[in-house]
Amino acid sequence: DLSKDDRMVKKYMKEVKRVNEDPDFHEYMSAEQDNQMIENSLLREATEDGIREGIKQGQDEIILNMSQKGLTPSEISNFTNIDIDYINKCLKNKN
Repeated sequence: DLSKDDRMVKKYMKEVKRVNEDPDFHEYMSAEQDNQMIENSLLREATEDGIREGIKQGQDEIILNMSQKGLTPSEISNFTNIDIDYINKCLKNKN
């Protein structure tokens, strides 16, 4: 109800209705194929999110280990090419 007067929502819904009523669209892909593609997209997105989170955790560990060995944030940034602001934020959050 909140978006029923939204012009973009109306335009989008009109296009969805048009596509759903198009017989060529129905022949293009079965419901099973459509569901499989949706599942594949969700899995790919979850995998990419997991990879990004893993990279972030790895960077955080490297930053903390290097800091514990006595390296300054500037030195850590020079060796790792990790943004110094991110390094400072990481060290602040871990202390």
